[in-house]
Amino acid sequence: LELYRKSNLNSHADLLKVVTGANDVNDCMKIHNIGSKYCNDIEKSTSSEDKKSYIGVCLGEKGSMSRVYNRVLTPITHKSMNVDAPGQLSAFELMKKRMNEGLISKKDFFIFGNDIRYSLSPNMHNKAFDTLMLPHTYNFCESENFEDFASIIHQESFGGASVTIPHKEDVIKLLDEVDSAVDDIGAVNTIVVLHDYNGKKRSMNKKYIKGYNTDWIGIYKPVKEYLEKKGKECVDSRIHFESEKNRNKNDSGKYGLVIGAGGTARAASYAVKKLGLDLIIYN
Repeated sequence: LELYRKSNLNSHADLLKVVTGANDVNDCMKIHNIGSKYCNDIEKSTSSEDKKSYIGVCLGEKGSMSRVYNRVLTPITHKSMNVDAPGQLSAFELMKKRMNEGLISKKDFFIFGNDIRYSLSPNMHNKAFDTLMLPHTYNFCESENFEDFASIIHQESFGGASVTIPHKEDVIKLLDEVDSAVDDIGAVNTIVVLHDYNGKKRSMNKKYIKGYNTDWIGIYKPVKEYLEKKGKECVDSRIHFESEKNRNKNDSGKYGLVIGAGGTARAASYAVKKLGLDLIIYN
């Protein structure tokens, strides 16, 4: 505990790191139990902005499991590199040990929609899982009725889902909670499984399902970047076809055109308003 206190540098450190030796695997657990408790105590005694993370490493062959238990920036090597020190693990070895220890359990992810076999999402996500050496799967789940997804969402193996047409609005009825943006947009495209509900630690055996909308972020960021580079030029071009006296005094002088009125159009409209543009919908 004293080593973690010292590494905190009188609360000036953003990330704590403690390196010790180990007599057995119990020492590997101990360095993490102490680190986790110390960081939690800091969070409780201050504000959430002061949340700390830690790295706990026990050196030597007997300390290799400490690397497996690490959650942040755990030191690893690559299978094609020579092991320079006892206890070092390759990424493959580390992930295999995590699965053997039950630290990672297989989860099933889906894309919810209807007539969606054109989607590249399963190929993309499954390739990502494979590259990261994770045991998860991502598959199609098609139905005309959004209520058919309820039983899947509440399965123990459910890890999350993407949501597409025509269920982005109705699927909200199946969720425990939604992000603030969803309250305004009225559509969900991402479902996440949480065990920390409204900031309160609950039983890890109880899942809480939260809906997010990331469509608007994917629209907002590139358009914002474009406007920051080209915005002045775009506004100036309007002077040629609209005089100041005819412009509505509530207008920003910049417009965002959304074509359509489905779930994604709702997200696009939200992004337009976040950008400070006057919204025009063509449907």
